[in-house]
Amino acid sequence: SATLFFFLCAAATFAGKSIIDAAGEMQATRTAFRTLIGDADLAQKTLDDLFALEAKTPFTLQSVLQESKKLLAMGTSAQDLTKTLTMLGDVAAGVGFEKLPQLTLAFGQIQAKGRLMGTELRQLTEAGFNLADAMGVSHVELEDMIAAGEVGFEDVRKAFETVTSEGGRFEGLMADLAQTTPGRLSTLESSVYRLKVALGEALLPAVNQLLDKIMPAIEAFGKWAAEHQNLILIAFAVAAALGVIGATVLILTPIIGGIIATVSLFIT
Repeated sequence: SATLFFFLCAAATFAGKSIIDAAGEMQATRTAFRTLIGDADLAQKTLDDLFALEAKTPFTLQSVLQESKKLLAMGTSAQDLTKTLTMLGDVAAGVGFEKLPQLTLAFGQIQAKGRLMGTELRQLTEAGFNLADAMGVSHVELEDMIAAGEVGFEDVRKAFETVTSEGGRFEGLMADLAQTTPGRLSTLESSVYRLKVALGEALLPAVNQLLDKIMPAIEAFGKWAAEHQNLILIAFAVAAALGVIGATVLILTPIIGGIIATVSLFIT
């Protein structure tokens, strides 16, 4: 039927747009990594490492890439990126994997500043991470150390490393959480995203060729419309009038039909 055909066309259009959007997003991500890292080959290797890491985590590929860009922008090297993200991911798996962006932001800001300050300590605490405990000091002692400027980035990094390495409280939690139902659903979501990216990247050359042909035509029409505004107004007025007439006919047709049928009953 016409309704089914319309539904199928709409679904195909939505799916096509989703596929092209995914490919375009990945294209932008690759460009961002090349820019942030400054070396195309190293950027691609880093992305490959992140793709492999994501398959073992409860996080989606999009979130892994987003947090990776954040860390790179705030000073994490490409060589340390996977290790750092694994460390932060293990902590997030223990305090709530939705806390990963908050942990990443705080960790990156500490790295960018070179030392721990009160703002970042509050961010870590709000994310559920007890930094004082990880460093083996009390909260009061840690606050005094911060006030004296004695807590550098390396101290914070070592604290995270301690609680996520062998024997640490958060050791391997990310991999464990990946096996739960939410983790597996996240993996499924990432698999679908990868499929869309692969399909979209195959289609992008054809889409770009189509855009090369369409854009000049649209620009030409826009220029013509700007030069013939009165004609456009007349065309819309006529279209509106025809629409009103058509709607009126659609409404009156069954009414007139009913009147004729009623009159016919009396005549016969």
